[in-house]
Amino acid sequence: MLATAPNQLWSWDITKLLGPANVFSRYVTGWMIAYRESAELAIQFIEEAIGKHQVLAG
Repeated sequence: MLATAPNQLWSWDITKLLGPANVFSRYVTGWMIAYRESAELAIQFIEEAIGKHQVLAG
């Protein structure tokens, strides 16, 4: 994946990300603390982050 501008690539991980060559920026688009990982929590998290940053579909 190659990002050439903001909002083209989002990454998600529960661990530290590698160096800046791996993502466009270090800006935190959203965060969530949960006792477990699940598809339902992932959907909730992504929908909230997309809504907060007004990302267009596609």
